[in-house]
Amino acid sequence: MLKVTNAHNAFLVQDSFDYDRVVVDSISYATANILAGNREDSPAIEILNGYIEFTSSKPALIAVTGLASVMVNNKREKPWQLIPVAPNSKIRIETLSSSVAYISFPESISHSGGRRQIEVGFTIDIHEERILELLDELPARRIPSHCIPNPLRKVEISAELLLSGKGKLPKLFVIQDKDPHGISMTPIGNLSLSLSRVPDVDPKIGSMVVSNPNVHVITNPSSANSPIIAEIGPLSLSALARAPDNAIVKVNYSRSSEVKSKEIIKEVELIDKIKAIIANARNALQRGAKLVRVKIKEKIFEVWVEEA
Repeated sequence: MLKVTNAHNAFLVQDSFDYDRVVVDSISYATANILAGNREDSPAIEILNGYIEFTSSKPALIAVTGLASVMVNNKREKPWQLIPVAPNSKIRIETLSSSVAYISFPESISHSGGRRQIEVGFTIDIHEERILELLDELPARRIPSHCIPNPLRKVEISAELLLSGKGKLPKLFVIQDKDPHGISMTPIGNLSLSLSRVPDVDPKIGSMVVSNPNVHVITNPSSANSPIIAEIGPLSLSALARAPDNAIVKVNYSRSSEVKSKEIIKEVELIDKIKAIIANARNALQRGAKLVRVKIKEKIFEVWVEEA
């Protein structure tokens, strides 16, 4: 069993990948689940500019994605892989640069969907049979370094405008700060709006809200989130969630209702690519291939090599 001993801004989440979302970084969320041998829409833990600490009473496996520090018994482990944990271990996972991280466990969390804050004392059962099945696959259950999405100091996103009115919305912003409720962005230039129509819609994850002098992108909706001026898609939200404070954000506004649907199509393609990376690595491992690192033009690539 894993038991939470400390937590800040940590949530139990499950996203069905419908049009309206639960998680803020769908690619990192799906990848954590795939690394753990789960369906991409399985329950997982989301950390938004925070941390979580566990103790383990039995051997365990944890998959961590996102920009995070992972410490197991004061030893640093790399994220974006499935990590073995010995009995009686202490684990601390903390986001870096105000970013987001996800944690998944092989078939271990029961959750009915949505988002719920994790409290101290929360426990996670361990499926020992499933862990034994996955131990031999550990070298294959990792994402190659050249495939990991990096946080960017300059982010470009797309937004569907939902209002009409006089004035203008700046296209350039600076990320000011992040908390579990939203990402605050300060405009570069004046923010001047005289709203003639505000859409009668409920706030959701990815809603853009004007709160002079800043604009907030909602990550945990509440009834107070209004007026809503625009919506961004899942990939744009993922890029914002991964970006550090003080990153520059360029927003491409559109009246098209296809802004989100186009990103959802691209999202499916990216998740399928992640599944293929893990499946191909597992097959190579079963054939006896070895994982090696190759440097090409100052970039490191990880490839599986088989003997002839």
